[in-house]
Amino acid sequence: MKKIVFIFLITLSLTVFSADYIFFFLGDGMGINHLKLANEYSIKKYGKTLNYNSLENLSILNTESLDGVTDSAAAITSFMSFEKTNNNKINIDKDGNKLNPVSYHFKDTNYKIAVITSNSIVDASPAGIYAKSNDRNNYISIANQLLESQFDLFIGGGRAFFTEEEILKKGYMYKRKIDIQAVEPKNEIILTSYSNNPFIFDQDEKDYYEKAIKYSLKKFEGEKFFIFIEGGKIDHASHAHDTLSMIEEIIAFDKSLKPAIDFYNKNPDNTIILFTADHETGGLSLGDGFININNLSSQKISYDKLISMINNSDDFDDFQKKSNVYFLNEENYNEALSDNNVSYFDDFVQNYFNHYNDLAGIKWSTFGHTINNVALFSNGIKFDKSVHLTDIFWDIIKK
Repeated sequence: MKKIVFIFLITLSLTVFSADYIFFFLGDGMGINHLKLANEYSIKKYGKTLNYNSLENLSILNTESLDGVTDSAAAITSFMSFEKTNNNKINIDKDGNKLNPVSYHFKDTNYKIAVITSNSIVDASPAGIYAKSNDRNNYISIANQLLESQFDLFIGGGRAFFTEEEILKKGYMYKRKIDIQAVEPKNEIILTSYSNNPFIFDQDEKDYYEKAIKYSLKKFEGEKFFIFIEGGKIDHASHAHDTLSMIEEIIAFDKSLKPAIDFYNKNPDNTIILFTADHETGGLSLGDGFININNLSSQKISYDKLISMINNSDDFDDFQKKSNVYFLNEENYNEALSDNNVSYFDDFVQNYFNHYNDLAGIKWSTFGHTINNVALFSNGIKFDKSVHLTDIFWDIIKK
């Protein structure tokens, strides 16, 4: 029924949105306990409460797909097309029909559109803003749909899926870094890495998300806009039980909320901020009869960097010297290398993170997603106490 009504509205070319400015912050895999832990860590280490706490409204968000536990593809479809679907599908319903994501109605009604992620720009969540696909892994098709969308700004990883020639041919400007001093009026694609971006934890600069938001606001000044920004590496760290990388990713992601909140304070009557997640990853539990999150601080590298060090070491002794990690087992190291595809599942990698998680009183129950509810924080619109992903933009339409 929602889809039928929405198609009718589009057919009539009605501008049904009361808000001229919409920020959609999506922390991939960011559960309620993830947020609580990141907030407590930020207070203890940096003396700062995270910005999401200052948003006015809180609801509980149900995330189920038609398969039960959702993946990111089905979740972003629920957000953007108001329909539950099966996992792996992007804006395709259970019967295989293509769905029209609400972002295209924004575009048709003269909103500027920005799609920002720390992952590859063709990954499931950002793809749900502009693409339709039976398989979230059809990256070439998704990349082509990105170019055809003519949305105004894309920022993320994913150089592997584009050539500069085809980007320019479609009328986009192409860049490899965010430079706030060089904002262009033309449509732009900024591809910051070959695949996904590195973890914030492994970078000297911690302001990727904040720079992307500020760049978008400067580019869209004086225009209506819809800005989607995904904290994609939150999910990756959670799959690996890399607690500190997850925390630092949330802290950096939350930092980009500040420009949006400042904008809202200047334009409270026609601005909406949504800060939420698509699902929970890892089954994070806080406390094992005690909790001491300060003990996480002694971790020095993310799981990405740990795996790279394993793969690029000559032997166990060489690994220890390069990593300065001396509490791991040589037998597990050799077992990991024998797989020819070291991953976060390997005992050697998990023993590294279990060491720090045990010291802090942190437990993870799964390497996958869960059906746990997530939090929805908002300014400019108040939702019911408990809603589903499918309700969010539908409720904005009705507002």
